[in-house]
Amino acid sequence: MEHIAVQDTHLIYYPGAHGKPDDSRVLILEKALPNNLETLTSATIQALSNDALQELVDTIISTGLWSIRGNIFLSPNKQALYLIDLEQPNNSAPKDFLHKDDVRYFGNINAGLEQLFDLLQGSTEQLQFVRNLVESSPVVQSPQYHARYKRELLQMLDQKAPR
Repeated sequence: MEHIAVQDTHLIYYPGAHGKPDDSRVLILEKALPNNLETLTSATIQALSNDALQELVDTIISTGLWSIRGNIFLSPNKQALYLIDLEQPNNSAPKDFLHKDDVRYFGNINAGLEQLFDLLQGSTEQLQFVRNLVESSPVVQSPQYHARYKRELLQMLDQKAPR
């Protein structure tokens, strides 16, 4: 992707700690973000190109990126989005990492998309562009997309990005 950046991230054991990685044995170390980044907000998101918005939607859907509020930063030239805090929600088990539990994955997609639609409120053109991307997504259109979450997603689209 041209517009999405993720910092180098490392799992580091505490000195003397051994065993399965968990919060009592390891910490996450990320490379520092570049200077002069802005938090993605309702005001700054309006500067994004359609290409950057499409990559953000693709990222939310493909990764189940559930928490974007306060976790995405915009480069000064408005061309790159830096994602931080990529951990799973607290209601997810480590054994279900990376979409092993489809139901949670679909719920995470909905949560991320809802936050994106909230950021886009007031920008009708961007709302409609993102709505079209979501509606045409092969993941969202697949018969495996959990019926409850599909229903909730369609309601969200009608509420937050009405035609």
